[in-house]
Amino acid sequence: MFSRMTAIARHDCRVRVTHAAFGVAILLAAGCGSSLPEPDRAEPIAVRAENAVEVPYPPPPARVEFVPDRPRSGTVWIDGEWSWTGQRWAWTYGRWVQPPESATFSPWKTARTSDGVLLFVPGRWRNAAGAELADPEPIARGRARQENVVTPPGQPEKTAPNKEPGANPEAD
Repeated sequence: MFSRMTAIARHDCRVRVTHAAFGVAILLAAGCGSSLPEPDRAEPIAVRAENAVEVPYPPPPARVEFVPDRPRSGTVWIDGEWSWTGQRWAWTYGRWVQPPESATFSPWKTARTSDGVLLFVPGRWRNAAGAELADPEPIARGRARQENVVTPPGQPEKTAPNKEPGANPEAD
């Protein structure tokens, strides 16, 4: 009888530990999502030659950015992104902005044409009709290190200097 009760107690203990571990895993997974307020997203824009820039190769992986505290209520975070300078990729810092009234944001996108040409469309704000809007002034911006990226074969590749939001992408 004693060994049967011990076996039952061990089983109950394992069940409690399993449930507790499952609960902790759920809480950790819930904390993995972004807690930064983001802008409303526009429908993805079709990448076509008339709204894109031809680039010789895709942008590198995103840079790690340090995001400042939210400056005030109503602001949204726009992630940093690569922009094409005409010769190489430059990192544009992420930033806190006050979104334009009734506007949505279309994040950057790349796509290949049927003949293999790579096209790049930078992130853009759009009004309700889908027309491009001027970027809102940054209220605060992220920080990222200026450093080379490593190509798939393991060779360092120099990128253009990091850029302030709103800076001319052609300036290298």
